Amino acid sequence: MVFPHIGGTLIEKELKGKTIQIDVGCVAVFSGELDYSIEKADHLKSMVFKGDDFFLTTLSGFGKVFLQSLPISRMIDRIMSGAYASGKKSIKIR
Repeated sequence: MVFPHIGGTLIEKELKGKTIQIDVGCVAVFSGELDYSIEKADHLKSMVFKGDDFFLTTLSGFGKVFLQSLPISRMIDRIMSGAYASGKKSIKIR
């Protein structure tokens, strides 16, 4: 039994012998039959993310993968940037 914490929209993909590459933070759950690897994507780093480290997960084989559109780390970043943009210096969480 699994209780994953998933943010945003949950997208189910059935890999039928195919390969996909996706941001590490967007992979929520995948079946054990899939082969996976994680690698640094240096070629994208300078073009898109202005020096931030960017890692890709490569999944291939036969099985299911569930992707999330908004990982918790990105959701926190968006909340914090919105709070700072509105001029608030701190956020109270109850």
